[in-house]
Amino acid sequence: MVKLLFSCEPSKKSVLAKALETDQYAAESLARIGYTLREIEGKVYVLFSTEKVSYVKEKLKDVATLVEGKDAEKVIAQIESEADSAAQGFGSMFG
Repeated sequence: MVKLLFSCEPSKKSVLAKALETDQYAAESLARIGYTLREIEGKVYVLFSTEKVSYVKEKLKDVATLVEGKDAEKVIAQIESEADSAAQGFGSMFG
């Protein structure tokens, strides 16, 4: 799986949300691929783990910017850390 991270300004969050949910029941859609959406340090980020790289890039090209390199690594690590912490906390509730 390839991790793709995109960002946009908070003012464009509704446009991004619309793009993410368009055709959500279609055989191929961003909603079916699955994503994690987070606001971090004044930006909106959406993270995908997928093999459908070109499809995701095409769907978000006019809505969000692909984040790459060290910036992407930092934000992806933060998103994954938050998800792991949430999963551990939820698991401890049920012991």
